[in-house]
Order: sequence, then structure tokens, then C-alpha cells
Amino acid sequence: MKLLWLVVVFLSLSSCATLFNRPSQRLRLYTNEATQLVVDNDTLAGRQQVHDFVVKRSRASLPLEILGDSMQRNLEVIPYNSFAYHLNFSYPHLNILIGWLVDRKSPKRYAYPTHLSVDLKDSLHPYYDYNLFNIPKQLIKVTPAKIFSIHNSSIEVAYERPTGKDFSTQLMVSYLFPNSIYQISSRFKENTKGYRIAFEERFFLKKAAPFGSYIALELDYLKKRAFHEEYFYNKAIEEPYLDTFLVHSQYLSANLKFGYQKEYGKLFVDFYAGIGRRNRTIHHSQRDNPADEIHNHTHFDFKYNRILEGRHTTVSIPLNFRMGWRF
Repeated sequence: MKLLWLVVVFLSLSSCATLFNRPSQRLRLYTNEATQLVVDNDTLAGRQQVHDFVVKRSRASLPLEILGDSMQRNLEVIPYNSFAYHLNFSYPHLNILIGWLVDRKSPKRYAYPTHLSVDLKDSLHPYYDYNLFNIPKQLIKVTPAKIFSIHNSSIEVAYERPTGKDFSTQLMVSYLFPNSIYQISSRFKENTKGYRIAFEERFFLKKAAPFGSYIALELDYLKKRAFHEEYFYNKAIEEPYLDTFLVHSQYLSANLKFGYQKEYGKLFVDFYAGIGRRNRTIHHSQRDNPADEIHNHTHFDFKYNRILEGRHTTVSIPLNFRMGWRF
């Protein structure tokens, strides 16, 4: 019985698409005039501009026929690997192989764009995989992973507003938690106080803002103070001594980011990664002896580098995802 439970748990953490995706999927099609829709040779009742319908998942393209007043449009909607299928590759080692073997031939692996729009006056684009006729004016987003972050855990909220066909502007603010969830049972508490603010200008490469792939320039500023507990070295004392003190930190980063933003039903998901330059200014207070040096055991001690006094330049690598809603 124990072995059976282990097998069930292992498979549930690997074959995500087979377990979590339904065999069918609900789609919504928008047109710029009243039309009749034929889905896989099945004519839907009614002439309207918004069509809701359900189709079975498949690796094959989905045939659609749109009948307007003066024209007709035939489409082949291309499927893609679903988000649940990609989750297989977020687990290390053998889970990737098991998930791929289970999902690779399953029709649940695939998904069609949830939102489709067809401009009957546009002959160059067969369809768009977003609502072309209702572009969001504003997006509000959160960063769930920041809540569980080891360093600088926080509640982070971003506001994005399209400023043109290909451009959008985003403002992000963040409140740092006093302690991360990993310090709840710890003897020592950092009692952090601080905030973060970022300004970002985005250029969308292939689709209208705020959909699809984009390139962005970001300015990011973080200010905080937190208690730290470190060993210090004094020449008059043979053994290092333990001291608790305040570390005041300021970070200013300039980042070049690449990302992809997609709407899933009513939910927007924003994936991004980038690289940039970070200027860091650190100073200490409430030290027993400010002249003493931190007792560092290794050359690659990241904790030591984060609290080392002075001005330093490092590499910034933003990598995360946000979830949001239009309004």
C-alpha cells in the first residue's frame, strides 16, 4: 500500500497535463461583425459577434469557418503545448522523463488559444490569439513567488497601462516583510523594514500591447534595513566574537528584460527574464566595534557580499513571473 501511494504521488508530480487538463476546452471567438460559425463541420446556431464553444483537445489543427454578410473565412487554428505540459519540466531529474513519457502522446498535452479574434477586413492575418477588439486599458498584477522568497520576501504589486499600439508602461511597488516564512521557527529574526519600486517601459514585438513577447528597460530601486548576526575578528581576541547589528542597504538596478505575456481566460500571466547592472550601497550601525572585520570563511560567501560595507557594482538577473487581471 505504501508503495502504491508513492507511485500515485510521483505520477501526480510529473504527468501534469494528463492529470490536470480536461479532455475538452472552452474557446471564445470575436469578430468585428455579426457572423455564423462552423466548428469542425458543425454549424453553431445564431449570428453574433462573440461565439462561445467547446472543442476536444488534439494535436491536429482546429478547422473553423466564419460566414459573414459579404464574405467567408476558413481558418486552421494551430494547437500548442499547454501550460500544464510545461510544468513537467519544472521538476528535476526523473520526473521530467516520466512526465514526458505519460503526456507526449496524450491529446490533453495540447491547447488552443482561449481567445480568438478575426478581423474580416484584414486579409493578412487569419486570426489573432487575443481579443483584438477589446484591448485592456489597465492591468494589475502580483508576483506570488515573492511571498515565499528566501531573501527580500515581500508583497509585490504591478500596474501596467498600454500607451500605444506597441508600447506599455509599468510601475511596480513592493513592501518587504519583516521576516521570511523560513525564519518563523528560527531563533534569530531580521526584522526587515523596507520597500522596492520599479519603473519599466515595454515594447511589444509581434502583437498589440500588452500581448505576446516584449523587450523592456527597467529601473529598479530597493531600500531596506535589517538586523544581521555575524562573527567578527579582532586582533586582540584570539577567537571571533558574535555581534548583532543593523545593515542599511540601497540597490539601484538598470535591467534589459525579455518577456512574454499571455491571457488565459480572465487571467494574465507575465513571464520575464533579463540582465543588468546593480549599484549597491551598504553601511552598518549598532556595531560593538565598527573597526573590526567580518570573519569570512570563503571567497564565495554570498551572504558576506550582501552585507559588506561600501559601494559595489554587481550583476542583476531578474527572473520571475506575475499573474494579473484586466480592468
